[in-house]
Amino acid sequence: MTALSAWSSIAKVQVTRLTDHAMHQLAGILGARSYLREHHAEGMFQKFLRDGAIVAVFDGSSIVCLDRLATVLPRLCRSRHDEPDEQAMAALFDLRRPLPSLAFDRLILLGCGRDAILQGLPLLARKLKNLPPDRNCDATMLEILSHETRRLEEAVAELRAAVRSDSSARNSRNSAARFGLAERYCALHTAICCLGFWLFNRDHFDDFTAQGQWLAAALARQGEELFRSGSMNLGLADSLCQQLFEQTDQFQMYSLMPWPIADRGQREEGADRRLFPALPGDHYSTLQT
Repeated sequence: MTALSAWSSIAKVQVTRLTDHAMHQLAGILGARSYLREHHAEGMFQKFLRDGAIVAVFDGSSIVCLDRLATVLPRLCRSRHDEPDEQAMAALFDLRRPLPSLAFDRLILLGCGRDAILQGLPLLARKLKNLPPDRNCDATMLEILSHETRRLEEAVAELRAAVRSDSSARNSRNSAARFGLAERYCALHTAICCLGFWLFNRDHFDDFTAQGQWLAAALARQGEELFRSGSMNLGLADSLCQQLFEQTDQFQMYSLMPWPIADRGQREEGADRRLFPALPGDHYSTLQT
């Protein structure tokens, strides 16, 4: 549990930045309709824009999260920690695994420099290398994913070297350079999570999730600190857009998991509701209301 304090900061930074980027891109597409009130959903887009922007500020701003990460970055980037085994990585990523009971005696305020996500990248790379081609992910796509994963390993090694060579004095205020390294850490951490999710869940989701185009697009970013548009391979972009169109037509959330949107006027009834369709051995798809 020692890494959760760092993981929560990473999630706050990445989610809020992606939200801000997506909303401003949508505003550009909508043009004047993004701020006009009449005839365009009563100005709801402006409300969404404001609501999304405040997420980066309240309950610990993104800058506070980055400052926290920058402080512990030398410990997080140590390479002498033991590599987690397959069972430990499956417990993190496989959504079919039952959640263990919460061990309150293991909760601590700050992490101790261990991050199973970064430390588990070599294991994930080997697991990917040993995957045989199948109907969902052919040899060409596996080679693309393997190439991007090798680049990801190189990027992590470069980050660790940069952190080790950082000359900032210990216990001093974090420099702009250290903040930049923390941003890089967040982005690489996110890419590794995408790889782990795909490797441990590809066999029990739909064909789109298993095929790996979305993963190729995520890994191709190579841990860029900022989100931007226009750099994706055209074939990958077409595949992802087609999935978004289908989810729109089927009233599904834009998600790798099957996530139906409630019908207009639908009411919740009963104490046991299925949030997601059941997975084999699934322990997560029941929502208690």
